[in-house]
Amino acid sequence: MKRLICLVLLALTATSCTTSRRISFLEMPPVPEAYEPVDIAALEEKYGNHDGVYLDYQVVMEHAGAKKEFPGSRGSYTKIVKRKYVVFDTEASWLTSKRLFRKPEVMYIRISRPDGSVTDYGLEDLKEIRSESGSKFWT
Repeated sequence: MKRLICLVLLALTATSCTTSRRISFLEMPPVPEAYEPVDIAALEEKYGNHDGVYLDYQVVMEHAGAKKEFPGSRGSYTKIVKRKYVVFDTEASWLTSKRLFRKPEVMYIRISRPDGSVTDYGLEDLKEIRSESGSKFWT
């Protein structure tokens, strides 16, 4: 009986695996994007004793590939992380800078200031740095 159950589960697993093209992409939104207004004074009053506050955090992970496109391959793995937060303490490096241990294929950072000005940063703005041990990272 156990063998039968194992065979059925194995068959279900094998037949449920599918291949597809990638469907999740990171695209930079247009600059005049309609942002939901943020009441920074109210957030600072409520969370002012913290370095900042996250307004939104999304992670999309995808493993995709088509057998025709990737014969003998396991496909591609994609992870997209989107963060939206308000910084109260500009000296808080965990919020104001990022350290990447692998250079991404696509990346952007958009900084929107209370005065309405917007600054965009992309891959070309990343700086490659070598640690004392010789390993590379990007910031």
